[in-house]
Amino acid sequence: MIGIIKGIVEYKEDPHLIVDVNGVGYSLLVPTTVVVSLGDSIKLYTHTHVREDALELFGFTVHEDLKLFKYLIAVSGVGCKTALNVFSVGSRKEIINAIATNNVTFFTSVPRLGKKNAQKIIIELKNKIGGEDFD
Repeated sequence: MIGIIKGIVEYKEDPHLIVDVNGVGYSLLVPTTVVVSLGDSIKLYTHTHVREDALELFGFTVHEDLKLFKYLIAVSGVGCKTALNVFSVGSRKEIINAIATNNVTFFTSVPRLGKKNAQKIIIELKNKIGGEDFD
């Protein structure tokens, strides 16, 4: 698995990036906030998602964001692209706050995320993130 990508940003079109790492271009999906705040070079912590018909890389500038992303995709019914959309709606702190305060409305504002899955996220992640250090 690829854990970190560090290189030069060759192409960006929300939510896609192509990062050149010593002549090899890696295509990644990243939150909108990453695309907006990019410089010429970047370091991303990655999640490699393998399916029968695709291999996708998801990138985050902060390891804690990647950790929260992995918690989100562990919830039944929440896929990688939906979890990525959660980060495009709010920051890590806003997501954690929405979980802590049972804010279903925050999660239902995410495209492709309904009320049932929003409630599942809150229920399943409330205990997991309670004792974790995400700052």
